[in-house]
Amino acid sequence: MLPMPFPWYLLPQLEFARFKAIDFFPPKPARIEVLRSICIGSKSRSIGDALMLSSLPRRLKQRYPKLRILTYPRGFNPVVFWNNPHVDGMSFLPDALYGDDSNEGSGHLIQMKERFFGVESSESPRPELYLTDSEIRWARDFVIARSADGRLNLPLLVIHPFGSTLGAVLEPQVWARFVGEQSERFRIAQVGVDGQTAIPGCDFHFLAPKKRAAGRRLFALLKAADRFIGIDSGPMHVARAFGIPSLIVTERAPLHAGWRSAFLYEDVEYLHVSSLDATGVVRGMSEFATRFG
Repeated sequence: MLPMPFPWYLLPQLEFARFKAIDFFPPKPARIEVLRSICIGSKSRSIGDALMLSSLPRRLKQRYPKLRILTYPRGFNPVVFWNNPHVDGMSFLPDALYGDDSNEGSGHLIQMKERFFGVESSESPRPELYLTDSEIRWARDFVIARSADGRLNLPLLVIHPFGSTLGAVLEPQVWARFVGEQSERFRIAQVGVDGQTAIPGCDFHFLAPKKRAAGRRLFALLKAADRFIGIDSGPMHVARAFGIPSLIVTERAPLHAGWRSAFLYEDVEYLHVSSLDATGVVRGMSEFATRFG
């Protein structure tokens, strides 16, 4: 099990100078079975890139039980891989880092990365996150404390209207209209980061500070959700990890040739808003939200 996420910014400058010794674009390992350890992690600071690697530790351990699996303490790697029972620790200066470019073939990025290591399966691609009991309790208590009397029996719908990759797909007033129309059927929570517009009418907002540690609380809140509606961004992958019924609001087709399909799941519902007016968008989101009883 991983230690607590390391304060990356405290690494000595000498170690920063040695980064040039790390191979950030290693070729596919010829014989994984002879390796003692392997370091997996995203080179970017995007939470989505780290999540795309998160199924690999379990897959590799199933195929190579004696292989030590390490991760790299950059960006969201420590947050995503924290408490993962298949990860043995961290490597601050690995010889090689297998990450964002570990792709082979076509399909979803998770499938491509698994294929790169020869550990693909017939399962639908999904990220893997492992919460602690204390994180689950924190989310439960957080939601209860922010749910008004008489509303705790309502299902929890989490929305994620804005992101950093795609920005805003819908105007805030469209989201506010949807929230207003569904507030009697659901407790509605908005997740995002500090500085984003707070949609009025929500039961509560979790607009976290732009710090990596807040990611674990985001994970726990999404696990507590009954539905998720949001854009193609990090929380979409988190909802996928926990099997939360999801609707992705998008301006583009769900599947594209090559790498452009990487962040989209074939068996998730999408609402294409480019040809819809505000009424049509709100209707589509409402139909999805109320379909589950």
